[in-house]
Amino acid sequence: MPFVTDTSARRRLTGEVETRVVGRVTAAIVQRMVADYLRLGGGARWFVDASETHSYAPEAIGAAVTEFAKLAAGGLREIVAFIKKPLVRMGARTVGMSLAAARVALTITVVESREAFATTA
Repeated sequence: MPFVTDTSARRRLTGEVETRVVGRVTAAIVQRMVADYLRLGGGARWFVDASETHSYAPEAIGAAVTEFAKLAAGGLREIVAFIKKPLVRMGARTVGMSLAAARVALTITVVESREAFATTA
């Protein structure tokens, strides 16, 4: 049975956009996430719940670096990603390091859960 890949987005009560990603992250999923973020009005902080994400396609890294750099130019300053799987955390950190190497003013904070973020925020 194939894995289901999907995204959904909403505006949190605190005003930030939160996107939920399930399954495998691909370049198309990254583009859908960015479109949803923009459709909901964006903001300086973006929450990404990837706790149900199990893997990513190699091209997703490049797509994320390109798209997130554009969002940073428009005012995005931090992405907080809730990620359980070590492989997916590695991918998110690769994106963050690539953005830092390119001197893009965007931080990607990777935590295992919402609770873990609450203790570091």
